[in-house]
Amino acid sequence: MNFATFSSKHNLQLAWRRISTTADARYKYYFRHLMEAYELSFKENIFDLYKRLRNNEYSPQTPVRIYYAKPSGLQRPITLLNLEDQIILQAIANIFAEQTRSRREPLVGKSIYSNWLSSKNDSDFFLQDWKYGYFGLRNALKSWYKRGYSWEASFDLSAFYETIPHQLLLKILAPHNGNMELTDFINNCLETWSADCPPVKHNNGIPQGPAASDFLAECIMLPIDEIMHNSYVYLRYVDDIKILGQSELEVRKALVNLDILCRERGLIPNSEKTTITYIDDEDRMVQNITPIILYQGISDQKQLPKDDAEKEISRAITRNEDGIEITDKSRLRYVLFRSEQSEKILKLVIDLWDHVPYQIDAFVSFLENYERVDKIIGLCIKDINSSPYDFVRGEAWKILARMCNINECKQLTSWAINEVRAKKSSAARIGAYIFLLRCEELGLGAFSKWMLYEDSALIQAISLQHLFIDDKKGIEITAKALQRRIPDPSLSLLTPIVKAQIDISRFGIRSEDLLQVTRNVYFKAGIIRDGRKIRIDVIGNRLSSRYKIQKWNKWRLLFGSEYEHIYSLLVFAESYYKGYRSAWLGQQDAFNDALFRAFQKFLISKSAPGAIPTTNKNGLIDYGQLINDITFTNAYPLLSFHLSAVHSRRSKLPSSHPYEKRTGKKAIPLKRNEQRIMVAHLSAAYTEITRIATSLGI
Repeated sequence: MNFATFSSKHNLQLAWRRISTTADARYKYYFRHLMEAYELSFKENIFDLYKRLRNNEYSPQTPVRIYYAKPSGLQRPITLLNLEDQIILQAIANIFAEQTRSRREPLVGKSIYSNWLSSKNDSDFFLQDWKYGYFGLRNALKSWYKRGYSWEASFDLSAFYETIPHQLLLKILAPHNGNMELTDFINNCLETWSADCPPVKHNNGIPQGPAASDFLAECIMLPIDEIMHNSYVYLRYVDDIKILGQSELEVRKALVNLDILCRERGLIPNSEKTTITYIDDEDRMVQNITPIILYQGISDQKQLPKDDAEKEISRAITRNEDGIEITDKSRLRYVLFRSEQSEKILKLVIDLWDHVPYQIDAFVSFLENYERVDKIIGLCIKDINSSPYDFVRGEAWKILARMCNINECKQLTSWAINEVRAKKSSAARIGAYIFLLRCEELGLGAFSKWMLYEDSALIQAISLQHLFIDDKKGIEITAKALQRRIPDPSLSLLTPIVKAQIDISRFGIRSEDLLQVTRNVYFKAGIIRDGRKIRIDVIGNRLSSRYKIQKWNKWRLLFGSEYEHIYSLLVFAESYYKGYRSAWLGQQDAFNDALFRAFQKFLISKSAPGAIPTTNKNGLIDYGQLINDITFTNAYPLLSFHLSAVHSRRSKLPSSHPYEKRTGKKAIPLKRNEQRIMVAHLSAAYTEITRIATSLGI
């Protein structure tokens, strides 16, 4: 398995089909509008992603993390990835699946009961229906009990997804540290996705939420599964593990071994959830299995008639002197996601609202049956003011956006503004943006302007589907979103722009200014007339990304026939940037050498000041001599200063000379803080070159 196989058009298209067909409606809820837009031209979009991967132009983006309330009172982190990052993550999972399929198959249905791969390698469905494994586990537990295995050890891992070590995961693909291009790429992605704060990166943790991550988590457990399967009655569903035995000592020995195996792999056993129990009844053996339906099986269709729903929900609760007790969480959720209008169920939702915040998504689904409920509005206002749960506040804002009348909206606008200005909780911020966009649609003010200050393109993308655009409203934020350098916000704007029937020139944008993915989609939707691929200036993209300079699309004109060769020098330098600082500086200075000579040809063609010959009768003049030529330095002292600073430090590297020419001191490698200084010099130099070239009329 190598980078070419991973980044192939076949694997990327398979990844897209698989994230499109995944049954996890809870995660897809955030991205359905983006996926529908992307699907309009998915073949062209996948080809564009393929080209960017091959040109080393793809960069993973910092994710958004939201937090769902859990029954324990704590929160479950869910990582929201940009759409193309989801495709890449699934493409990674695809190659892990093929690498591990033959190892897992002997254990599937015997020790492993979660996240079973589809039977065909190229199936559009990545994983089989969760019910097969879930009910297979129940049957297996009962079967072992009937054979005399009545001692049970229950074992659980703490923060399972967050603690998965990247290096151990990568060893599954490359056990002997081969395939460096592929493993380095995957490692960079996983590090970027490990935290929602750009400066912070971890070497452990995978995004919780996407189905692809569910399988990657399976891979980290595979060596443990193999060892335990060969010695014990070991049954695992994700991180919920059962060990069965005919005696207490038998399960204790197995439990100790499992504890050691997990700790050796950097996983943390949850001592509070680890128990050893003697089971005296077949039904008790299965009653403590994780209720998977809490997180799966969500339906968009209200298919359960009122009478049936009320009958079913009465079987899920018990009323006593202390209030209402939920005795069957799975049944409760099943009904709430599928029930039609019911005053009886509505009253139950209101009664439970403050006590089970972890059921908020099920409550919201049921409330879609109602245009307005006064008591629910009151509960939501209380939540946005006092709930400690990010996700609860976010959902409350969305309900208020839908149910409040114009006067109520007006009273809450300052609260929503304070929520988005705080920039703390992502789910609450998304909900508040949606509320403010509704207020703008109602004519209460230009509230979409608050999205101009939103750093996260993904939060913009999730919210902007609710934007109302006409000749006066939504113009400024639309223009800003169309200029983002990832496609999600512009994909989100597809429906609002189509509804508005406004030409994109109204936003000060030309079709050629759009990202290629956006061009593909907008062309298919009839928003623009030409969706043909624009030739990408890959050097401009790389320099802009690395050195944080304004993107300049004239590098091809500057370099002419040497463009591809000079680009290869830049790619070579970039490959060294993170791990080999000295080698990076040497290669980047080689790029500068070629850049300077192309720049001089341009100056000569313009008869511009500072133009000097770069060759003599002996051949090429040394680069160090050129950048210190008095004619050049007098014309462009700032550019000469920055290029000389980089070249001078390069000359003092051990790879250039063992000793400094002037002082005789030992040459030393480039230090981390020096690399930051060099980056600043290079940023200033490239900015100056583009300024000069532009002023001379390139």
